[in-house]
Amino acid sequence: MKCISDVLIQKYVDKETSSKENSMIQSHVATCSECAKKIEERRKTTNHIKKLLGSLYKEEVQVPNYHEPEHQKKTLSIHLKKVVLVALAACLLILFLIFYQKPKDKIEAVYSFDVESEYNANLPLSEQEMVIEIIDSKGKLTKY
Repeated sequence: MKCISDVLIQKYVDKETSSKENSMIQSHVATCSECAKKIEERRKTTNHIKKLLGSLYKEEVQVPNYHEPEHQKKTLSIHLKKVVLVALAACLLILFLIFYQKPKDKIEAVYSFDVESEYNANLPLSEQEMVIEIIDSKGKLTKY
């Protein structure tokens, strides 16, 4: 069997390995004295460093499980439902205001080209003399 890598040994010493890795390491150490020696040396070094740093209080810190009281759960869900409903109503109102707008006066544009003066067929259209007539919605005629 292949010996354990230094990275895996450090994870094992720091108790960061999975249960599958733990069982594989323990079965390997039972037959390989070199790896057992490496693990022991790494533990000594790690503990010495922790003592020097002053952080060797406990190996594991137990954090108690947090249980939320039942009455807080209900009020939170009721408040959350109210917030969601208000936000939904606001979105619907905004969508209604965006899509339902009063129709404005329609502006109709009709383009036509009438030749009232001399027409020079040798000039491009953009250089021809033109008169622009605009008729607004009240029927007023404006010439340019």
